[in-house]
Amino acid sequence: MLKQNDELIKAGKNMEKKARDYAEEKREVVTDTVSFAAETVESRLTEILDNLGISFNKDVKVLNEKVDKLTKTVNKLSRELNAKTKASK
Repeated sequence: MLKQNDELIKAGKNMEKKARDYAEEKREVVTDTVSFAAETVESRLTEILDNLGISFNKDVKVLNEKVDKLTKTVNKLSRELNAKTKASK
């Protein structure tokens, strides 16, 4: 009886490993498929938006970062100019 239990446990562990391996393999396939689909949709959407003359989020983000940097520079220069103006009075 003990030997049969051990054999059943061993068989169960083997089946569990095979099931986990199979599930992992299928998860990878699904993940790859979804990633490919997302990349395809994003690429196509970017192309369509470009054709319509509409910037995509990445472009807008880059432009916002540049505007923020320029704003900070202008504010800094303005403060320096104000300080020099006050000092010369």
